[in-house]
Amino acid sequence: MIKKLMKKHLACLLVTIMCLNTTGIHEVRATESGHTQIQTEQEDESGAETQAEQEDGSGAETRAEQEETAEGTSEIGSEQEAESSERITETETDGDGSGESQTEDETISEEEEGTGSTRTEEQESETETETSESDETYYRYTAENFEVEYRIDAKWDGHYNATVVIHNTGKDVVDNWYLSFQSKDEIQNIYNAIIQEHGEEGYIIKNAQYNQDIEAGNSVSFGFTASYQDRIQIPRAYELLTSMEQADDGDA
Repeated sequence: MIKKLMKKHLACLLVTIMCLNTTGIHEVRATESGHTQIQTEQEDESGAETQAEQEDGSGAETRAEQEETAEGTSEIGSEQEAESSERITETETDGDGSGESQTEDETISEEEEGTGSTRTEEQESETETETSESDETYYRYTAENFEVEYRIDAKWDGHYNATVVIHNTGKDVVDNWYLSFQSKDEIQNIYNAIIQEHGEEGYIIKNAQYNQDIEAGNSVSFGFTASYQDRIQIPRAYELLTSMEQADDGDA
């Protein structure tokens, strides 16, 4: 009996121990589960906070960078506008300067033109003075059917040598020619011609017989030595006569 009671008692103890162990295990597991949940919640909260902080930090940084970029862009735009304004001002200044330069150039051109005209007038005056003060050396006279060339070949103290060429530019022969012209110079030592008349109104020069006719398109020449006063005066007008015209003039 005693053994049976002891066995029952042991069996009850074992059952009790087993129940206690099971309960402890459950509690431990529950505790561990609680701890795990708490840890998970803590990790979730810390992760969320970290993520929020990171998002806030990155957002703030991004916004700050964006603001800095916007400020930099506005500054660049302001600088570009200022440079453009300066360029426009410089362009306007250059434009004004070019206008002034153009005005100055026009003024200089006008002055040069005036100077040029003045110089031209002075040159013409000098040329006229030189012409009047110095002796001419050549003159060509053109008339209907004939031309006369008067050339100074040499000149010395109060004297000169001259050559006169008569060209027949007409279609007919000039028969027994005479040449008249006005001159105050004293002709001496004439050759290839003869002095027919000499008076206050000038000279009438006659052919030398061997050159009395001038065929159409041909010419004859004569020369002489003459003396002059002050300066040589080349005759400006000539008249070509024939023997018949000379006779008619003489009868008149």
